[in-house]
Amino acid sequence: MDIAMPRPAIAIIATGGTIARQATDPRDTVDYAEIGTSLGGDDLLNALPADARARFAVRGITFSGCDSVEMTLPRWFALADLVRATVAAQPELAGIVITHGTSSLEEAACFLDLVLDVPCPVVIVGAQRPASAISADGPANLYAALLVASAPQSAGRGVLVVANNEIHAAQEVTKAATYQLETFRSPDFGPLGMVEANRVFFGRTTGYRRHVGALEYHAGADIPRVDICYSHAGADGVAARAFVAA
Repeated sequence: MDIAMPRPAIAIIATGGTIARQATDPRDTVDYAEIGTSLGGDDLLNALPADARARFAVRGITFSGCDSVEMTLPRWFALADLVRATVAAQPELAGIVITHGTSSLEEAACFLDLVLDVPCPVVIVGAQRPASAISADGPANLYAALLVASAPQSAGRGVLVVANNEIHAAQEVTKAATYQLETFRSPDFGPLGMVEANRVFFGRTTGYRRHVGALEYHAGADIPRVDICYSHAGADGVAARAFVAA
C-alpha cells in the first residue's frame, strides 16, 4: 500500500506587477499596465494545470496590487514584517513565494535578503508578459518558484529570484532587458541553479552575502534619502549638485 507523501505548504504573497495583470488583447505586452486589469492570487494559481497545483498546499496572502514602481521602502519594510509574521505563525511552511513586478524586483530581492532571517526559503518571482499574453511566462515562472521554494536544498541560500527556469542570488541578479523573457541575469558568475524536468538543481553556492538583519521601521518615519548619480564622459557635476541641493 502506497502512503501519500504530504504536500509541501507554501505561502504565496502577492504584491502585484505584470504577473498579476491582464490585457483585453492577447497581443498586448506593452500597454497592459495602463489599460489592463488586475488578477488576484487565486487567479495566478488557477492558471497552473491541476496536477501542478496538486503538488503543493498553497496558502495565498494578498499584500498589494500595485505596479512595482510604486513599491517603495516603507512597503518593503511592511513586506519583510509580513514574511516574518507568516513564518512565525506557520512554522510548518516549506517556503514562501513572493510575486512581484519586475521593474523593481531586483531591488526588492536585495532589500529582503539584507533584512530577513527566516528558516525556510524565500523566492521572488515575476513575469515579463501579462497573464493574457500569447505565451505568458507567469504560470511557468510561478510553478518553478513553487518548486524552488519547496526544495530543501534552497534553504540557507538567502532570498532567491526565479525566472525563466533559472535560480539567482538576490544580491547578484540584475534586470537586463525590458521585454525579453531571459531578462534576469547574474553577470559575474551566472545563476545559482536551474529548474529542469520538475527538479531543482543548484550548481554553485553564493559568495559573500551582505546582511544587516531585521531593521525597525515605523509608519511615517523618515528614511534617509540616497540618490544615485551616474557619471559619464563630459559630466560636469550638475546632477550631483542638484542632488545635494534637494
